[in-house]
Amino acid sequence: LGLKPTTFDDYMTALEKLVDGLGSRHQVALKNALAYDRDVAFDEPDEKLARQAWSQQYPSAAERKAFSDFVVDHLCALAGQRDIPMQIHLGTAIIRGSHPLKAADLIEAHPRTRFLLMHLAYPWSRDLLGMAFVYRNIWLDLTWSLLLSPSHFKLALHEAIEMLPDESRLMIGGDNWHCEETYGTLKLARQLIAEVLEEKVAAGYFGLPDAQRLAAKILRENALHYFKLRE
Repeated sequence: LGLKPTTFDDYMTALEKLVDGLGSRHQVALKNALAYDRDVAFDEPDEKLARQAWSQQYPSAAERKAFSDFVVDHLCALAGQRDIPMQIHLGTAIIRGSHPLKAADLIEAHPRTRFLLMHLAYPWSRDLLGMAFVYRNIWLDLTWSLLLSPSHFKLALHEAIEMLPDESRLMIGGDNWHCEETYGTLKLARQLIAEVLEEKVAAGYFGLPDAQRLAAKILRENALHYFKLRE
């Protein structure tokens, strides 16, 4: 963006400019992928300790974590104020730190922020579904989970349909590097989603029109609405 913050306050202002310019760059959300680098337990912001990390070449572990926690909290607050989604990677990253319940404090602290939690938090999908039932500012992106385990994906989707508060909460993204992988992923997604919905209809859980409506929502409509790609 051409910004060169020289102070902690400059950096916080730069983050606001970053968020405010998303639309001009055709970006529709913020994404937190820190589960690959650290755990997703974000403590209550400690601005004093966060400031101590600024401009140090070797800040302490406590200062580094405080800085990271403060920045994440600030971005979540900005996302809530501007109604911008915040995606969070959960599940199989740093395995001891990527359990969805570790992010519960952050989600509770920002009730106005729309969190899109990813990958069914495999292998902790039931805990994730419990969170999505309790916290109504959670949506779920099913991406990648079907590639990890198609059988687990089907079980979790069955339970998600039964658990979630409304039909808007589920959507599926690509999360692929190549067009061939994207094609294969979406083909498998359609197959597995159709199998789950057929089983729901056969069991009398809902009717065929309900299954058809939900398929369209998961595969297309929910994401269009969630990311405001179509009014």
